Amino acid sequence: MPISSCKIALAVIVSLLFSWRAIGATAASITVTANSTTPTYGARIVFTAAVVPSAATGTVVFYDGARVLGSAVLANGSASLTTSDLASGTRQIVAAYLGDATFAAGRSPALGITVSTKPGGGFGGVPTGIPSLGFPLTNFAAADLNHDGYPDLVATPSMYAPTGLPATVFVFLNNGDGTFAQGSTYLSGMPAVQIAIADVNLDGNPDLVVADASGIFFLAGRGDGTFADEEVVLAASDVSHVLIADVNGDGVPDVVAARTAAEYISVQTGNGDGTFGAPIVSPAGVSISDIGAGDFDRDGKIDIAVGSRAGYSVAVLRGMGDGTFASAVYCMHREMRWRLRRRISTAMESSISSPPIATTTRSASSWETGMARSARHSAIR
Repeated sequence: MPISSCKIALAVIVSLLFSWRAIGATAASITVTANSTTPTYGARIVFTAAVVPSAATGTVVFYDGARVLGSAVLANGSASLTTSDLASGTRQIVAAYLGDATFAAGRSPALGITVSTKPGGGFGGVPTGIPSLGFPLTNFAAADLNHDGYPDLVATPSMYAPTGLPATVFVFLNNGDGTFAQGSTYLSGMPAVQIAIADVNLDGNPDLVVADASGIFFLAGRGDGTFADEEVVLAASDVSHVLIADVNGDGVPDVVAARTAAEYISVQTGNGDGTFGAPIVSPAGVSISDIGAGDFDRDGKIDIAVGSRAGYSVAVLRGMGDGTFASAVYCMHREMRWRLRRRISTAMESSISSPPIATTTRSASSWETGMARSARHSAIR
């Protein structure tokens, strides 16, 4: 047998060995419910996943679209998660059951939640927020780190902060009245560039994934607002952005990083214990200024959107559902942006005496056709 064929056969065998949950396992039925489907922003919501048969054991991970809300362990076929960390608007909540030796992994149908905003009261008075550290902070991330029902903050020093700081990740715990107390600090050396928060080791506590100029680090949350010492996820000098999402569809959170030097993203699939696989590289084709995750084409697989200052372009890498992505499709480039601005300007000028321009009522299909035409035009150019 040729060497390449042997490698392929070996890869298949290894894949089968590590996906034992799905081989010969009994199918389980998963549903998710909530104590309210029309909560107000900031309200505590209880999501409950039910797995049938109730003899199923293991872990359930709750997702708000591509975003990890948290995890819970099954007991008598039920697992619950309480959170107040939902953005306003319509949310799609899914419970991913990871399976066990008897029952196969699976996902629930999406549960629609409509989170309404609170009446606006504006801002006033003297700002009281977080304690002053004597230097500017940036890259804020928020989550309830100590399970008290209030969102806490994690931040890093900005590029204008002095060099030689003893730490580059700062935790601020919410007092529940709009003020914060300074908590523990982590990492030293290179300044952190971005922070992602999610329960990646599936113990029920939010963890930190931090990117800085020397790589990506994992800090396991203890559930009290403190974290264990950092562990290296990826040693690399060109990481600029990081996010957490389930890009291979196994229910376990994965790490996606933007690698600016070579204009690509890398995916490290999670093992559910705070460790990750080797990087899987997908070219973006542009210098990366930001990344985001979501099921943009509604095929049930997580895609990655890549923003670039070069040409003011936005590219979407369609997810294949296995941690890899198709070639980037460019959604907006310099010329399209100029045309869009001109159309908006024309519409505003004529709105007083004329009906709205036709583009304001275009159907989704016609919009997609226009986007595809623009992408082809960009490729030709």
